[in-house]
Amino acid sequence: MPKPSFADNIHSAYLAAMRPEVAAGVHPNLLVADHCRPDQLVDIAHDRTAPMEVQDRTWAAAILAYQRGPRDLWGAVLLEMGAPALVRAAARYYPPGPAVDEDDLRQLLVIAFLEVAVTLAVPSQPRWMMWRLVNRARSRVTRQLRRERRHRHVDEMVGTIVRDQAVADAWLRNWSNSLYPSPRRREPRRRRPA
Repeated sequence: MPKPSFADNIHSAYLAAMRPEVAAGVHPNLLVADHCRPDQLVDIAHDRTAPMEVQDRTWAAAILAYQRGPRDLWGAVLLEMGAPALVRAAARYYPPGPAVDEDDLRQLLVIAFLEVAVTLAVPSQPRWMMWRLVNRARSRVTRQLRRERRHRHVDEMVGTIVRDQAVADAWLRNWSNSLYPSPRRREPRRRRPA
């Protein structure tokens, strides 16, 4: 069975959060600006013909709803709204090594995306909301990966030093238990006066 893609994982989480009773119901907590349901916000965000102002207001409404809660539902909605941009952002990264694989990278991106959504200040006239959210999440992931690379480099250096020290200690132990005499230090040659 092939491994599901990043977009499939996001969409399946969205479908799980949008249970039939949630999608059909109009619970007051689920209504946002212009009395849109969460599934309608996703449709507007994915509509390329919608004016930019409408999309920005939609993003702002979803971010504010996520900040107010319930976060399990609105997190899935935000991820579904940003899925195309997140997939493109994830494709730009390559795993930096054995410590971080592709799934870890995707998870870092999703966590950063949702963390930024919680702390993002939404202005009264929202502009470029999706772009801000995705770029700040990408910046966080980039900083984390650089930090990981630096720590891995330091760990490799420390490991080399520890290995070298262990080799030196073993050599000294073997030399002290050896049958051969310890090396004498040669006296420096004295020059004859001219």
